[in-house]
Amino acid sequence: MNLIKLSLIAAFFSVVSFSIQAQSVKPKFKKFQFIVYYHDETTNNKTVWITNLLEIDERGRLHHLSNFYLDNYITDSTYQAPDSLVLKLNDLLDQGKKLESHRILNKIPRPLSGPPIFINYYINEKNEADHIVFVDEFVDKDLEKLVINLRRIRLPRTRQIGKIYRNKPLESLIFKYHLACKYIPKSNDDAPKVNKLEVVEPSAKH
Repeated sequence: MNLIKLSLIAAFFSVVSFSIQAQSVKPKFKKFQFIVYYHDETTNNKTVWITNLLEIDERGRLHHLSNFYLDNYITDSTYQAPDSLVLKLNDLLDQGKKLESHRILNKIPRPLSGPPIFINYYINEKNEADHIVFVDEFVDKDLEKLVINLRRIRLPRTRQIGKIYRNKPLESLIFKYHLACKYIPKSNDDAPKVNKLEVVEPSAKH
């Protein structure tokens, strides 16, 4: 069932523990976003459904949110990001390379595993940004290791019943890059059908 699969995607991010300590390393970026989402390719739907969002700002504050569509609630937390994670982000993002340079296209595995991931980060105060949409098989070891670390984050989170996180400008940005990406599966017989999610009235917006 579609909503069950989306909830399982969200729950996956709460499996492995990650230590949270006082931060002393300053981020070399303005804002970093790591987003797991779903788009139903079978319905001509122009909406993407965010299942997990992890955001780190220029002061190192980490905001982690998961949508549980089946039960109509979110889990939400904001903490100081650990130095180890900020260092990994700084190392990757300060290489002077575009995120697209981490994509590997010499091997196209079948079947493709998902869900797709969107990374978006703002480099400076001028809001210069870089973006990438990918599935795990198509990135090099540097980005793969970062993704593994991001997926292992587990924070104490507050459950907010009756709330689903929606962010229309962010969803539109993800959809734009999703359409432009040639390396995302365009159809999948096992893909969850999420058109029913449109009846959910979101009451939590960030």
